[in-house]
Amino acid sequence: MRVLRQAEFWFIVASAAVLTIGHYAVTADAPFWHHLFRRLYYLPMVIAGFRYGLAGGLLTAAAISLAYLPHIVITRHTLPLEALEARFEIPLY
Repeated sequence: MRVLRQAEFWFIVASAAVLTIGHYAVTADAPFWHHLFRRLYYLPMVIAGFRYGLAGGLLTAAAISLAYLPHIVITRHTLPLEALEARFEIPLY
């Protein structure tokens, strides 16, 4: 429970949430922004890994992957190549 009192934890949670909301808000006709948001997802994972070790990094990666997965399903018809690329990128998280 001490983790919940740490500013770093809430920064990681907030940054992942803001990136996810931004990613879902971008329309299908803006591929640049989709790619940018996908790359920015690495920042909270790396910060969590440095701050909380391997377990923190993996837990953050799993949470981001679960948050991002519905977006892949939703956009698989409008952005088929991006959805395919994203499916292969999630295991890299």
